[in-house]
Amino acid sequence: MLGPALDDSSEPIHATLTVEFSPATEQSLREQVEAYLKEFSAADPATFTWTQVPVGNEAGLMVEPVPAMLSYRIVFVQHHGNLFRLMYWPVDIPEAQSDLNDLTQTTLGSFAFIK
Repeated sequence: MLGPALDDSSEPIHATLTVEFSPATEQSLREQVEAYLKEFSAADPATFTWTQVPVGNEAGLMVEPVPAMLSYRIVFVQHHGNLFRLMYWPVDIPEAQSDLNDLTQTTLGSFAFIK
């Protein structure tokens, strides 16, 4: 999901949401998240802010800022054998903060898993 352009440049910044998933493992949610983050970013996962959040009646973990090409806010949640990642970007651009916060609140407040 790509929000409206936040500037008039030739490559404008947009607040974005990407949803990805992969098979979950037998590890705890925290262990799976740490393993994913070690592959995704060169930064030490211990330096990120970790917050427990509800996601569609499941316990999730929100981790930020996760540096890559700019930084992400990533919400991880397990459901029916899958590890879901809700990836909000870019958290380190001040002009995007309002849109990213609104997007995060809206998606987490309305997210539901369907059968």
